[in-house]
Amino acid sequence: MEVLAFNICGKFAHFRKFYSNSSALTHFIPPRTTIIGIIAAIIGLERDSYYEDFSLENCDIGIRLLSKVKKTIQKLKYLKVESLKDLNGSYYDPRQLQFIANTMVPFEVLSPLNIRENNNFVSYRIYYHSKTEKNDPHFEKLKKQFAKGKECYYPLSLGSANFTAFIDDYSLYSGNEVTIKHNSNIKIDSAIPKEYLDLEELKIGLKSHIIQETLPMDFDKERYLKSHSEILFDLNCYPLSVKMKSDYISLQKNSKNENIVFMQ
Repeated sequence: MEVLAFNICGKFAHFRKFYSNSSALTHFIPPRTTIIGIIAAIIGLERDSYYEDFSLENCDIGIRLLSKVKKTIQKLKYLKVESLKDLNGSYYDPRQLQFIANTMVPFEVLSPLNIRENNNFVSYRIYYHSKTEKNDPHFEKLKKQFAKGKECYYPLSLGSANFTAFIDDYSLYSGNEVTIKHNSNIKIDSAIPKEYLDLEELKIGLKSHIIQETLPMDFDKERYLKSHSEILFDLNCYPLSVKMKSDYISLQKNSKNENIVFMQ
């Protein structure tokens, strides 16, 4: 079994909640559907061409929050531009025979706690494992891409296109570096699907800030949502002390150990 892990960082992030409507609210961590888009951008897959190849049946994806983040709300004015005249901050409504001002829309933004410091970023660690022959070529291509360095085929972003990102670190775990374990009281470093946990055994420390979010997991080829899941993680970046109902994976390299589960 092989697991490829890499860190992605940026100064700002926005992962729109799929159930939000009038305001653009954001998740604290990228959904699985966003992560497969990041992988597709790294290896150069065309937009909307990869959803089935990266489905839950074909690959495993995990996520870990590496840095403390905060949410702030900004007001944005979206322009409906159909002609040069619409660039004045309003658009012409033929039904009312007049220009209509655009509405200021609340927009949540993720940023590091101390954004002015040079080395503070919104940072995540992504875990990727291929399960089928349909996904194997993409996994192998990503391995080759990282072997050449941290260059990406397409520019990366953390959600919104203008929130640019970069790859900070990557590791390939294989052989004895990957161990599947079962049903233990253990500290899990990654975000965890709620269904995997015995919630009565969840231990919450004094410095913990447990977050539960509903995240989209899978698209069909028409980009319609197929499934979503309840995910738990610690906003202060501490591992969760839990009793697992399912298997978890222990990754070990250079005396560093990580216990993770994949999103489902």
